[in-house]
Amino acid sequence: MNGQDAGGLFVLLFSCMFFLIAIAIAIGVLVFFIYSLVHAATHKMENQAVWILVIILGGPIGAIVYFIAKPYR
Repeated sequence: MNGQDAGGLFVLLFSCMFFLIAIAIAIGVLVFFIYSLVHAATHKMENQAVWILVIILGGPIGAIVYFIAKPYR
């Protein structure tokens, strides 16, 4: 095994690790999005339909806005 093979192996391992971390983050964002959508649909609040639309149309940003605004108090 020469130095060039070791460098290629490092790049391969680094790119695989980066890919797995990106997949884990994407799954986490999807779970948070679905959780916020279910939360908005099941809790009674004013403008419930508007908040559901904010979450759906805003995606992850809309879900974050929903939990920061806390309209379900």
